[in-house]
Amino acid sequence: MQALRTQAASPEVDPRQCTKMDKKIKDLLANAPKPPLKPTPRMQEAEVPLMLSLGGALKLLLSSSTSASQRQRGGQLLFFYLQEYKRIYGLEAMVPNHHFATHIPRQLEEFGTVYEIWAFLAERLNKTLKSTNQNNRRGGQQEVTMMREFDQHMQVRAIVQTFSFLTQMSY
Repeated sequence: MQALRTQAASPEVDPRQCTKMDKKIKDLLANAPKPPLKPTPRMQEAEVPLMLSLGGALKLLLSSSTSASQRQRGGQLLFFYLQEYKRIYGLEAMVPNHHFATHIPRQLEEFGTVYEIWAFLAERLNKTLKSTNQNNRRGGQQEVTMMREFDQHMQVRAIVQTFSFLTQMSY
């Protein structure tokens, strides 16, 4: 680029050539590659300690064997995570699993490590809760939606039982 400018400023260059070179310089400057944009972080700065505390809590609470001090520290880290999550994202962003997580330290004290207990019943309950249609509602409306779902289930069950009772009576 500098060589073209020097050549264009030289007295031996034909003036017609000079305008062509000026055009070339302008074109090169206009089409020069732009420097890359600064990368945008995927995580907010406030989320870093949040994720570290969650990771630490999970490592301490979900290991195959834990001591009382590890469970206590894991519980502290978990509660710190939940409080910071609420502070950063707000109460409306919290879901039932956040509440369920508060019971983990106590359950570890009562039942032992996660490797020592059978969680089929709790997982089945979680499946039932997750399969409930929530219509993307938050902030206290979940209970109403769950009650409606339960009521519909009970109505269908009553219809089926009535139908089976009537068919048994006809035989």
